[in-house]
Amino acid sequence: MAQVDLHITQPHQLWEVVRQTNRIRRIKLDLPHLPAEQRALTEHRLAQLIRPCGCTEGAIAMLISIPVALTLFHWGWPPDAALGVPLSSALAVVVGASLIGKAIGIFRGKRALHSYVQRLFTEIQT
Repeated sequence: MAQVDLHITQPHQLWEVVRQTNRIRRIKLDLPHLPAEQRALTEHRLAQLIRPCGCTEGAIAMLISIPVALTLFHWGWPPDAALGVPLSSALAVVVGASLIGKAIGIFRGKRALHSYVQRLFTEIQT
């Protein structure tokens, strides 16, 4: 998919940011309703929001899952179980929690972009 520069001159074009998040390389706002300093801040904020990574949420989920994994590793299996079973289970808990946290972070980032564009669109329209 080719990357594009998005040049926004009308308020309704702001929704293209939400529709084409994966294709946008750079955003340039040319809206007469925005002062120059607010325009630069808005461009920067949109650039931050178009590619959410979810790393923070993934790291938080991983840190929360470590005590669960250690508990599972230490007390979750009979003493005669092979070492690989509890170890792999504990690792699966940590990796699974990290992936779920990352997915939640990406979803939250996309919702934040949509909310920001909606708020900006409403602000410009009034």
